[in-house]
Amino acid sequence: MEKLLLECMYDIPDKDSVDKVVLNKDAVVANKPIIVYKEKEKIKKKVGEN
Repeated sequence: MEKLLLECMYDIPDKDSVDKVVLNKDAVVANKPIIVYKEKEKIKKKVGEN
């Protein structure tokens, strides 16, 4: 599991556009987590809050 998420653990924290990472059977078989991105409105709100 850690090997599957290693790249995500380092890349995702720097990206405000990522909403979630999905691990299901297909993602594990393909050895590639599914990255779900936020809608543009949600990103603008988060950036504007800072």
